[in-house]
Amino acid sequence: ELFKATVVRARALKPQSITSRIATHTFFVDPAIRGMYSFPVISLATTASNFFDYNRGIYVPGVYFNPGNDRWTGNYFQRGDAWERPVHLEWFETNGAAAFSLDAGARINGALTRNIPAKCLRVFARDTYGTSWIKHPVFPGGGASAFKRLLLRTGGNEYAGSFLSDVIAEEAFNHTSIDFHRYRPAILFVNGEYWGIHNVCEYLNKHYLQTKYGFTDAQIEQFDIIEGVGAGYATSGNMAHYTAMLR
Repeated sequence: ELFKATVVRARALKPQSITSRIATHTFFVDPAIRGMYSFPVISLATTASNFFDYNRGIYVPGVYFNPGNDRWTGNYFQRGDAWERPVHLEWFETNGAAAFSLDAGARINGALTRNIPAKCLRVFARDTYGTSWIKHPVFPGGGASAFKRLLLRTGGNEYAGSFLSDVIAEEAFNHTSIDFHRYRPAILFVNGEYWGIHNVCEYLNKHYLQTKYGFTDAQIEQFDIIEGVGAGYATSGNMAHYTAMLR
């Protein structure tokens, strides 16, 4: 039996009045809690159906699972705005201090690793949830101190191995001018349940260019951001210059 956190969520209701926002706080009740973890601790709270409901839960095989194609089907393979779920995220530093707390959105992230037991989560800060930036120096040693997106990764294809291959490959470029994902291991709790170690990573997209280089929206529109193996695909801009380079 694993140690659990206690999540309290409350809101004020009164007839003929606007219902208040939900207030969320996580409590770790144990005399030895200060020395229990050497990593930061993240508490993610959400209505259970957002993650685990058969029809709309993003963390389960659910209604979109096909037993004849079990590697590529399931609710966790669905993408886009319709499969983003509201969450509340709290970050506790290694000294136990509550560093920040905000309402945000969460989606499953990745490719085939979406069907492993512990999923990679992409966390979104948006105005619609109350704040458009995660403002905290998540990664020690420099770099950005505000983020629009963060990844909570479970090792990717290394989920059953060392858990370190990706982050070691990234850190190998730390002394260069090449961009790479900064990362930091953390302990994740979901609705008070211990969810294991996750590597918190920067998410490389146009917002990364804003936070690291200070580019304006107009400047960012001039960039082509391309992902994938081989020819790849454009997540921002187009493929014209990249295809010309390959040729």
